[in-house]
Amino acid sequence: MDGVERVRRCRDADEYVGWMQGLLEVERDEEVAVMVQAGVSRAQMAQMQAAGDAIMRLELRHERTGFGGKTVWELAGAPARRLLDGAACRMRTGDIVTVRCKHADGGGTGSSLRFHEGVLTELKDESVSVMLNHDPFSHPTKDYTEQASADSETSSSFHYAVLRIGSETTFLKMNAALKQLRALSHSHPASRVRSILFHSEIKPQNGLLGSLPEDARHKMEAILASLALNDPQVDAILAAVDAKDLAVIHGPPGTGKTTCLVALICILVVVLKQRVLVVAPSNIAVDNVTERLGAVLPLVAAAVEDKTSKPKKIIRIGHPARILANAQRFSLEHALAACDESALVRDIRTEIDQIDQSLSASSQRRHPGVAGKSTDKHKLYGERRTLRRELAKTERLALSRTIQSADVVLSTAVGAGSRSVSFATRGMHDGDASHGPGKPFDVVIVDEAGQGLEPSLWIALLQARKAVMAGDPFQLPPTVKSAKAEQGGLAVSVLDRIFENKSLCDQVVRMLTIQFRMHKTIAAWSSAKFYRGELVPHESVESHLLADVLPSSPARTEDENVSEPLVYIDTAGCSCDEMSSSGRTAEDSSSSGRIVSGASTESRFNEGEALVIFRHLNSLLDAGVAGDLIGIISPYAAQVSLVRKKLESDPRARAVEVSTVDGFQGREKEAILISLVRSNENKETGFVKDLRRMNVAVTRAKRHLVVVGDSDTIGNDLPDFIEFLESHSDYRTAALTLDDQSVAAMSMAATKHVKTGNVSHDKQPHGAKSQKSSKLSKSSRAKQSPSACEKDALKPNAERAAEHTADHPDDAALRSFEDEWTQKIGAYASDAKASRPIELACSLNARQRLIIHRVAEGFSNLTHESVGEGPERRLIVGKKKQDCSSETAPQHASPLSTPVSAPEKKLTVGPAEVSEKAEEALSARRPRAMDEAMKSPRSTAKPKPRAAKNKHTASKSEAKDVENDDEDIDMILASLNVKETGKSNVQPSRFAPHVQAAIDNQKTQLADRAGKEKASHRASLKKVLDQKLAEDSANRSRKSTGKKK
Repeated sequence: MDGVERVRRCRDADEYVGWMQGLLEVERDEEVAVMVQAGVSRAQMAQMQAAGDAIMRLELRHERTGFGGKTVWELAGAPARRLLDGAACRMRTGDIVTVRCKHADGGGTGSSLRFHEGVLTELKDESVSVMLNHDPFSHPTKDYTEQASADSETSSSFHYAVLRIGSETTFLKMNAALKQLRALSHSHPASRVRSILFHSEIKPQNGLLGSLPEDARHKMEAILASLALNDPQVDAILAAVDAKDLAVIHGPPGTGKTTCLVALICILVVVLKQRVLVVAPSNIAVDNVTERLGAVLPLVAAAVEDKTSKPKKIIRIGHPARILANAQRFSLEHALAACDESALVRDIRTEIDQIDQSLSASSQRRHPGVAGKSTDKHKLYGERRTLRRELAKTERLALSRTIQSADVVLSTAVGAGSRSVSFATRGMHDGDASHGPGKPFDVVIVDEAGQGLEPSLWIALLQARKAVMAGDPFQLPPTVKSAKAEQGGLAVSVLDRIFENKSLCDQVVRMLTIQFRMHKTIAAWSSAKFYRGELVPHESVESHLLADVLPSSPARTEDENVSEPLVYIDTAGCSCDEMSSSGRTAEDSSSSGRIVSGASTESRFNEGEALVIFRHLNSLLDAGVAGDLIGIISPYAAQVSLVRKKLESDPRARAVEVSTVDGFQGREKEAILISLVRSNENKETGFVKDLRRMNVAVTRAKRHLVVVGDSDTIGNDLPDFIEFLESHSDYRTAALTLDDQSVAAMSMAATKHVKTGNVSHDKQPHGAKSQKSSKLSKSSRAKQSPSACEKDALKPNAERAAEHTADHPDDAALRSFEDEWTQKIGAYASDAKASRPIELACSLNARQRLIIHRVAEGFSNLTHESVGEGPERRLIVGKKKQDCSSETAPQHASPLSTPVSAPEKKLTVGPAEVSEKAEEALSARRPRAMDEAMKSPRSTAKPKPRAAKNKHTASKSEAKDVENDDEDIDMILASLNVKETGKSNVQPSRFAPHVQAAIDNQKTQLADRAGKEKASHRASLKKVLDQKLAEDSANRSRKSTGKKK
């Protein structure tokens, strides 16, 4: 049994604690190794600064006393230097950081490094401020010795650096909680919760609702009615109130989990008069609950309580720099500023700052040998220590009174182990019991329980007799930096363990099943894959579209980009190859989505996908969609950075939010564009294959979701996802977006990056057997000599057609389908009497719909559109009203081909003749390399796809052939003797002379060969169609029989 399964199934608290302590030590060692390496090596620190995780060469400009008597350092760079030049810095106020200080040794042979942990409180272009966790004058720090070397800092005053690295305090608190969990006595309030989670024979208890008085039940009903909750939400809240020890609210995306928690807290505080501790793994999640609760709780209390009741008090514990602006009014600092002791605290801080200024001035005017100077300095230090002790005692008194008066206390899970929360549960610890004993919490509520490390959650779970957890184990797991710790099971959440125990899950879990976010098509895959199909859209969102948020206009309903809820842009076969930074790659660090901090983190990007995203974004902005309604997501930070740079040139895109999947969890946008990045020969997907990460990415969109990715690569690990996209989306190929110039530019950029050593293409592992051995690989194409390309282009058509058919066994049916509808639509377009539209049923798949659209697009007198959703989707081909009686020849033109004639030229050939010539062109089935032999490397010999193991494989081959067909038809029609009123429409040759000669020779033989091949082709077409009709008839018969049963 591996470590993950061991943790999931663990039913013994002692075994669990011992295992987790070992994993936490491994995780901490990983962080320390990064810190020591970064601290000692300036080269490593330079890489961290380039990655945005460090700011180097700083000097201490100012020191002052902040909240809690803590020291605040203001660090600045050189006068003319901007610390935050560009968008490289990823630090934010509230980040836990380490300040690296370098001091020269007395001997002058080396230097001593010291590290001070703290919180980033202010970030400016020219300076940063850090509030240290401990007094740098009295608290011991970690020291490391750095010998003088070539990469050591030059002698100057700029000996400070700020590194974004985790805090050791977090690990100390988690270890303390685990020790307490192991030693928990049966009389402890949290003993029941521990027993339920670790002993399968202990069952959770219910029954509190039955003991409520009539008045309390009426108040509870009034609260539930006033908040307009749906039935699943009411059921989950009542189950949580009724539970005596443990309850779980399972909240899939968009189901109103926060609304549910706010209603539950209101009932616990207002009706049951209970004290509640609310925690979450992140500050953002805590602030979200704080803001919502602060708006609802006063209104609920005023509605159901009498006027003599005391107002309910909410306290948000945490560093002020890490609390959002909308939640600041509930912060502990804001509450302390209004207490009786606040004036005394301010006076003491002022005195300490004055002493610090005196000490600083004394250090700057040193006069050796002057008597009395040393004595004065020691006296100032003594006064400073006395004032700090008095400040600490006064603040403890204010903290105790403020916290114990709160009805709801909110903090992060780790923050629940702070001194402030301990005052709320245990009272004063300095021997002064005049303020009364602390009161334990009645209920602890853990939001986003699936995202937090379980040891961190036990810090809060041990502080109440009853626990209510909320979250979703099918979204992102906890972040773990060490691969060894992750493999050992450190990332297994408490919700994972509860859901693993089916008996316990059935007893305590209530799922919210109505989502208020996504269009039904967007939500369909997530609902079926993770939630047993039980996640259904509310009627207010099930059919909403991006067009609904735009001003009414005729063009709004015709724009498919705002009228389609789900779009899939397939980059397979379009040379949208991924690239990576040289060295360690992101998936080398983790296969499940871990983001490793520090300089060793590297990532993946895809220039082609970024261009596709950029152009689709422009189409949305052109349609009138506001930038702040759009979000762009990618699993990889490098792709996020690339997309951001592309958007810098467009002022309209400044409000568009671009972030990683992890950064978007808990968020939503009207339109979401996803770039999956991965596209390589080995079909390696890295952590993109993590279903939970994909679930989060897809479910951020409300009205419009665009997925850009290589179906061949992504479908290797996520075949169900690709099959869903192909069946339910508006399927498009990236070839419609990327023109030859774009591809050429990408190829040149890739070559430039490779030459400079910035990036490296994916390479097949040494010794691995090629999956495309019968054809040239993508990397081989770029290196192939022109003579090889020309030799391949000169193969006889029959031989090349045979090779193509052998490589793509499912393409025959697709070609037959295209041939059939080319004739039908051509006849319909040329028939002046035919006015009734052609309506095709929903049985067409995405590739077949694409063929119909592209064929109909070639006739200027026809219209074509897809209408309806899901099983009701159908395709309608009709005639333009003003041209119903005209006969117009088809003008087939691929986006990847050069136009064959000027716009003012008019073909004089009849529709029937053109239709026949098009059929001959389709019968010839020339591979793509024929007319693209001397173009970009992406267009030479086509690689053989992997064996079709599922539907998406065949679809990928079909998409390439659809693209190839249009290019073949363009070249052949341009080469045939089609008469025009003007000059010949044949363009100058794009090939080498001897290649063009071979092509010209084949053109002369094309007409003769086409007649012979047509009879065979029609027989094959009839056979395929008959087989298809038989299969469809059998399927309808089975469905009809199933419905009757």
